[in-house]
Amino acid sequence: FARQDRRVNPDEPHALRVFANLINSLDFETISCIDPHSNVVEAVFPNIYIKSQLQAFLDTVSPEIRATYTHVIAPDAGAEKKASNIAKYLGLPLITFSKTRDLNTGEVLGIHSSVGIPDTGNFIVVDDICDGGRTFIELGQYLSSVSEADLELYVTHGIFSKGVDVLVGYYNQVHFYNDMRKENT
Repeated sequence: FARQDRRVNPDEPHALRVFANLINSLDFETISCIDPHSNVVEAVFPNIYIKSQLQAFLDTVSPEIRATYTHVIAPDAGAEKKASNIAKYLGLPLITFSKTRDLNTGEVLGIHSSVGIPDTGNFIVVDDICDGGRTFIELGQYLSSVSEADLELYVTHGIFSKGVDVLVGYYNQVHFYNDMRKENT
């Protein structure tokens, strides 16, 4: 329930808090979490150890591959803070996008960047979760229309509910720390 870190509708419970109450009632000495969706997780678990997205990224993507990147891309404002940590570590510029989404259908209506996109390079798009991949497909389509840069994707948690193949047309490599596909659990 890490993605349910707030009450979405007034008649729904705060799902993360309900789940945390259940886990906390088991009285574990320590709870470990890898790159939680938001910092609300720290507030509901008093004894949590968190492995950051940067730590997971460094464990996943080899130094040789990291050395080829020219830009780090945050696909939306929610990914910006964590992606900026990776950009700072790599000494690379960060490009942050914003998106407009239809909350009823999940459809991405528009993607925008506040800075210009370089014509070439090797961009790594960084986020915490890939579920169906819609955000990354839309971003890949947009970037390929304005740049000839190579694209790679890093997500800490790969749910990949629509498969990884939906991303292959846009990203040369898809890196992930935690493979959550049903066939791999």
